Amino acid sequence: MRTGNPLHETVVDLYLDGTVAFDTLVEIVGHQDAEVVRASKKLLDDGETLADELADL
Repeated sequence: MRTGNPLHETVVDLYLDGTVAFDTLVEIVGHQDAEVVRASKKLLDDGETLADELADL
């Protein structure tokens, strides 16, 4: 998602940090873009878990 809108970027950052709820994200950026951000967050979160597990090997 590249809108160039500083408000959108701020809200996405807040969502990724866990400060803003998904419903708020939807209200600001729209449902489709919010779903993309949610999927990206899941990948990032899962990636960190996987990295931690691999580091323990």
